[in-house]
Amino acid sequence: MQKIFQTLSVMLFLSLLQYSCSGDSEPAIDEKDTPPTNLQVSFQIVGENTDPEGNGSGIVHFEASATNALDYQYAFNNQEVNAPDGATTITFGATGTYSVTVTALGEGNTSLSREITVSVFVDPDLVWAQEFEQEGAPDPEFWNFELGDGCDQGICGWGNGEQQWYTNEPDNIIVEDDVLKITAKAEARNGYNYTSARITTKNKFAFTYGRVEVRAKLPEGGGTWPAIWMLGSNIDQVGWPKCGEIDIMEHTGNDPGRVSAATHDEFYHAGNARYYWTDVSNVSTEYHIYSLNWDENGMDFFVDGNLFFESPNSSELPYNQDFYLLLNIAMGGNLGGTIDESFSSGSMEIDYIRVYQ
Repeated sequence: MQKIFQTLSVMLFLSLLQYSCSGDSEPAIDEKDTPPTNLQVSFQIVGENTDPEGNGSGIVHFEASATNALDYQYAFNNQEVNAPDGATTITFGATGTYSVTVTALGEGNTSLSREITVSVFVDPDLVWAQEFEQEGAPDPEFWNFELGDGCDQGICGWGNGEQQWYTNEPDNIIVEDDVLKITAKAEARNGYNYTSARITTKNKFAFTYGRVEVRAKLPEGGGTWPAIWMLGSNIDQVGWPKCGEIDIMEHTGNDPGRVSAATHDEFYHAGNARYYWTDVSNVSTEYHIYSLNWDENGMDFFVDGNLFFESPNSSELPYNQDFYLLLNIAMGGNLGGTIDESFSSGSMEIDYIRVYQ
């Protein structure tokens, strides 16, 4: 894929910021503090089109450097991203010209900033979406329930030592107020102390390559393990992990400020999966967009448009075929860990799922 490079190099004057202390005076910054200088910023807009720039993905890679800088920040669209090494990736959601403020942070309270503009072309083709506007159970045209504990499939505990019984009951899964709500509850069922729900699009919707966006709010509670993920459609023929697995988002209530993504296949799976995480605040009180860009070269994982993990693809790997979607909340298990004794219930709320190609 050809990339268009635009480079902006800026030489700025020194800007020293003062901070307030107790008392009437505002003393100057300590003379020993060394402020950043010589701020330089470059960006790469992914793609071939030039009017405006981009291949339709809206992805832009940024790099910043400055003498004496200790950290960097990017501010755009009322969001702020820390980039300790000066590099970050932003995915813009619509065609337009965007202002991005880049700040180099130095010793004490010193900083050096510059506002730049980026014109980006975004042209995805929406091929499938679930907006959850119909109240009640998930649309059976697209969704299947997977019930029980997995024993009927030969994977008791769903292969992960999970401690819940999956149901299709409204208390565990329902669409209401334009949101799909999956709820894990502390209640006894068939020898288990917890119930929850797990749904898939197996044999109803699957695709190869594209962009997936899921806007979601995650449950609270130690031991919860919500996931937004995908499995290769040939799983019944070749089994797991040979079919491949793409985890767009996983979260554990025992580590509430962190989400992760992973890929599993016959070469890397389970505890040896390709995996990375990122810190995300307010995952249970605010919606965030968890997304995947997937093509023949690899899989890129984002939270709120910020790239945090890249996983490779090649002809030897299973990621060049149809995959279907899964949504669930597990309790405990290999990743969920110890369940809080005071846990009563927790919900994952899905505002929408959109697939672009």
